[in-house]
Amino acid sequence: MNISNVLRNAAALGGIATLIVCGTANAATPAKAKLSAATHAVKVQQIRNATIKVNYAGTTFLIDPMLAKKGTYPGFEGTYNSQLRNPLVELPMPLAEAMKADAIIVTHTHLDHWDDAAKQNLPKNLPLFAQNEADAQSIRKDC
Repeated sequence: MNISNVLRNAAALGGIATLIVCGTANAATPAKAKLSAATHAVKVQQIRNATIKVNYAGTTFLIDPMLAKKGTYPGFEGTYNSQLRNPLVELPMPLAEAMKADAIIVTHTHLDHWDDAAKQNLPKNLPLFAQNEADAQSIRKDC
């Protein structure tokens, strides 16, 4: 695993940890803490590669959607297994189920985080969050 993947994964986990901490930090009493924990529970589901769903306080975020069928894209140059086509595995659920979300987060626009299948299949009316305005403009052109 290269260092950029480690850092990217650590950043994603840090963001999820922040959701958990922020959801319970204001609970002043044990009763409030239980209520807060129940209403702000975080559920994380890895779909494949960087694609995950996070459900927080009843809102489902689809993060870095790579939704193409197994083997759709050539291998990624410069990687250890660049001869393997991507995605490496099929979606573990039907595409319609993978796309069920209230909002989309795209951490960056590499193919394994925002692919053609996501661009074509995701509902255009979902809120979409990007790391910066340049990525947001690029994503808006895709939609």
